[in-house]
Amino acid sequence: MDTLTLAKNQYQAQQWADYIQERKASGMTIDTWCEQKGLNPRSYYYWLRKLRQEVNQEYQQQIVPVTLTPSLCPKGKTVTLQASGISIYLEEGACLATAQALVAALLNPC
Repeated sequence: MDTLTLAKNQYQAQQWADYIQERKASGMTIDTWCEQKGLNPRSYYYWLRKLRQEVNQEYQQQIVPVTLTPSLCPKGKTVTLQASGISIYLEEGACLATAQALVAALLNPC
């Protein structure tokens, strides 16, 4: 794909992403909003599906396998999170926010 076509596709995708956000903020139905804007509802649904697929693909590429291994230790129950060669041990009663922050750190290393 040449540079001009790529730029055009990126512009259209951004324009439709803006349209979709604008329509959601309006609270109107898709048909009503499209009618007022002079847009075809079929085009709206096409771009909505296309942009969702792109987001899903980007998200899936960021997924890092995490292994949860319950185990016993002298202090009580623990859970081991392992990903990207890193192991994190959470003891029983660990704060959910702490666990979420650790998983986020595993998924987005510096």
